[in-house]
Amino acid sequence: MTFKTLSGIALTALKAQSWLPSYGVKEEFQNRPEALIQKLFNLFIVLVIITAVGVLIFAGFKYVTSAGDSSKAESAQKMIMYAVIGIIVALAAAVIVNLVWRFATGQDTLPSELPLQ
Repeated sequence: MTFKTLSGIALTALKAQSWLPSYGVKEEFQNRPEALIQKLFNLFIVLVIITAVGVLIFAGFKYVTSAGDSSKAESAQKMIMYAVIGIIVALAAAVIVNLVWRFATGQDTLPSELPLQ
């Protein structure tokens, strides 16, 4: 996957119109900077999870093609473990931020324009 493809997937998750960056601040963010911060955080979580899944796929391929070489198999196992830990940490961070958001704002749900709920 190229950077253009990954950024296109991530920006689609944010309901953007193009993969090119926009240099102006959207009207919806001018009065609500917390919405921009939340969308950037969601973009970061999506990119971390996409990267971790890519590492899992690569490590699985590396493990399958180790051909009995214990050092290669051990290296692949470590990569798999670290990728799974990365996914768990990213999801835990999303849960913690959402809980803090609810506690700080007194809302039962997050704003409806956020893609990851």
